[in-house]
Amino acid sequence: MGASSAVPWLSHPMAEALLRLNFLPSTFAHPRQVEAWAGNAGAVLEGWPARVAATLGASPERASQALHRAVSRAWIQAWQLDPIATPEEPGACLCLLPAPSLDRLARYLGLFFLAPALCRVISRADLAALDAALGPVAMQFVRRMPAALRNVPTLRHSNSTLAAPKATEVAARAGALGDAVLAHAFADLPDPVSRRGLLRLSPEAGHEPLPPGVESGADARTLAHAVLQQLEPQWLSHFRDLH
Repeated sequence: MGASSAVPWLSHPMAEALLRLNFLPSTFAHPRQVEAWAGNAGAVLEGWPARVAATLGASPERASQALHRAVSRAWIQAWQLDPIATPEEPGACLCLLPAPSLDRLARYLGLFFLAPALCRVISRADLAALDAALGPVAMQFVRRMPAALRNVPTLRHSNSTLAAPKATEVAARAGALGDAVLAHAFADLPDPVSRRGLLRLSPEAGHEPLPPGVESGADARTLAHAVLQQLEPQWLSHFRDLH
């Protein structure tokens, strides 16, 4: 019997990424999660700076690999972290997103909730500032996405009352709101997905109040899938249980 027969998901397009997420979770984690762990749990990682430094003579790449092996091993042991069993587990499609895609998803999730207020901006100067801060693609999203998402079941009765931030603050505000939604999407899942998913976000991700209309983890995942379908439909096509 071949390996793919014993473990059917080894033929899944995300198999290689899932193996890395399972056994080297720090390679997916937000950089400040790694830094926070090293600072707050130095006893667990005692000696890893020296081990990493010892490899620097070979190459920075090997140093990075040594760091991630040390941090990932510490996380798995400290939290008794079991592997994610299959790419089709709830939340896995979000947990496996490449970092640029996850950051973009968070920003656009936040923009969805800011859209009603941003669409009420009428001053030419303010509109120009928003366009400069967000770019034309994001502004198009702001103008068209609320209508495209109005049939998402968990949001039918949502009425966002969030105020429009200053143009210079809108990207950061959107990212913080989106991180809050993603943190909620991961928080109620079984630990193998939940812990890895939360590590993908900044340490402050769960501190922002949730936007209106997102009451449960299922609500957050439904919205995240709907926005991701608009941003990267090809990604969700890899996960048959979402169809």
